[in-house]
Amino acid sequence: MQTDRTIVVNSLDEALAQTLKQLIEDGSKVAISDPLSTAAGRTTYEILNYSVRVTNPKRRFPGNPEVHFGAVAAVSRFVWMMSASDRASDIAFYQPRAATFSDDGLTIPGSSYGRRILSPRPGLNQLAGVIERLKQDPNTRRAFLSIYQPEDAVRTSRDIPCLLSLGYHIRDGRLHATTYMRANNAYSLFPYNFFEFSLLAEMIAAELGIEVGPFTHSVASMHIYEEDIDRSRAIVRGSSNTLESPTLELPSKPLAGVRGLIALEPLVRAVGHCGAHRLEEVRARADQQLAGVWRDMFQVLLIHGLLTSNNTLQAKNLIESIGGPWRRYLSLPA
Repeated sequence: MQTDRTIVVNSLDEALAQTLKQLIEDGSKVAISDPLSTAAGRTTYEILNYSVRVTNPKRRFPGNPEVHFGAVAAVSRFVWMMSASDRASDIAFYQPRAATFSDDGLTIPGSSYGRRILSPRPGLNQLAGVIERLKQDPNTRRAFLSIYQPEDAVRTSRDIPCLLSLGYHIRDGRLHATTYMRANNAYSLFPYNFFEFSLLAEMIAAELGIEVGPFTHSVASMHIYEEDIDRSRAIVRGSSNTLESPTLELPSKPLAGVRGLIALEPLVRAVGHCGAHRLEEVRARADQQLAGVWRDMFQVLLIHGLLTSNNTLQAKNLIESIGGPWRRYLSLPA
């Protein structure tokens, strides 16, 4: 059994390539038997108590040509988290497989991290509390967002949260962020988890008026599935041809912009019922109410909405005009 690994790298690309390499070479084979797990009947390569420290978490976009990173998946996961939604239909519009985790066909009890962070109970907002705590006491050791709850240890569900908690410390004038997970699929999920949690850390840092510092991702069971070994090897080989990782430019108070994005996102899911005139109204409204990275994120989601409703030409035009780093991670269906 392989345990207790820590690596220090500068970017997501380095973190992913080195993690996959270690899992391929040193991971212990573990067969999954839990019938409620989506991994039931499959074999993983696992390292217990694995940590990766990324010194520049702004480099959250992969430049490795072998990494199949989707802008729609990354943005939709982030927006769903920040919306505090636990409705399966909201995220399944962008990622249909998410609905398979629902026990009742309506909600996703474990993976709705945003619900647990922003609205676990009426009037309770952990994120606002953590930001205020850091403002009041920059040296605090109490700035943590709790995800895993006592009932998760005993309840029967398809979707027990993989994320345990998120912690933040201000040291040397920078925000140090730490993620604690019970399990993480390095091949298919780690890039997206790193995207959403490092972006949240950068937003908290911006709200505090400081720079984001190192991001530490600690996982009790870091693993890959046996069927992903060859694709993982390709990523390791492709690390020698990695392009420069683009970054995002966040405004000084990003939470207000995210709230605007969340307010407009439902329009994307209705775009299939819109005529051309209504579509232009939606785009004009987004241009008027959103700016910078949030407008670009809305356009990423809108491209998916257009493709879902077979408006391929309009989607192509939008891909060609989109700002930021997103075009590299968008593609039309073959």
